Amino acid sequence: SHYHPYNDAVAIDRKTLDLVCEKDPKAFYAGVAHGEAELCGSSPVFILKTIAKARGAKLELLQYANSGDTSGDRSKVVGYAAIAVIAPNAHELGAKQKNELLRLARATVKARVHGQKLPALPTDPVLAQDGAAFVTLKKQGELRGCIGQIIARGPLNTTVQEMAVAAATQDPRFPPVKPNELKDIHVEVSVLTAPEELADPLAVRVGTDGLILESSRHRGVLLPQVPTEQGWNKQQYLDGICRKSGMGANCWKEKGVKLLRFQAIVFGE
Repeated sequence: SHYHPYNDAVAIDRKTLDLVCEKDPKAFYAGVAHGEAELCGSSPVFILKTIAKARGAKLELLQYANSGDTSGDRSKVVGYAAIAVIAPNAHELGAKQKNELLRLARATVKARVHGQKLPALPTDPVLAQDGAAFVTLKKQGELRGCIGQIIARGPLNTTVQEMAVAAATQDPRFPPVKPNELKDIHVEVSVLTAPEELADPLAVRVGTDGLILESSRHRGVLLPQVPTEQGWNKQQYLDGICRKSGMGANCWKEKGVKLLRFQAIVFGE
């Protein structure tokens, strides 16, 4: 607000900030139109709120103050606020969203195996955010297919559907899944965080960090759950990523070999 007495300004600004930070852009627009909220640039803020809602982001107040707090003159003050727009991430997936992704992966595998049209994508805005994911298929406890994307290149729901198709039909280690196998297939989804370089390989956290190994001629990936499932310690995990990349054990000690780590939220049927 602009040039109100201090107490009046605080009351107006509190109402304005409530409308800015809550989810409904229409309520914000109505508040401005009816004089309940006062701020410069209300139209750009409305547009920002509309985009944030569509993408599942939230607005969070970081700090509010007015010129009376700094100058000491409280007769006519101007209000200021810092607000963060926070995008959703993998670790904010709720139980409903996880179940939607699992249903999507299951329905996609079934449709593709039967040669049917793929199911519609869920409409949850969080799942429409860009995301990287793996889909893992197991049959009676044994791996039956696992394909994924390490770097987000599109919406998470689209990625999960594409990886479900790939895990069922394109994993070069296995023949395509057949219809009579579906009853024995267990579906697991791993949603990944962005990779970061691991300067000290011995800093890897078994059971928490997934690993990516890159060299001039080799590349390999292991999901965070792999060393736990295999009963590996840290040394065995590092040797395991070397073997997965087609290199010898202890290659992680060599020059020219880069390790990256990522985390995953893993959930299954």
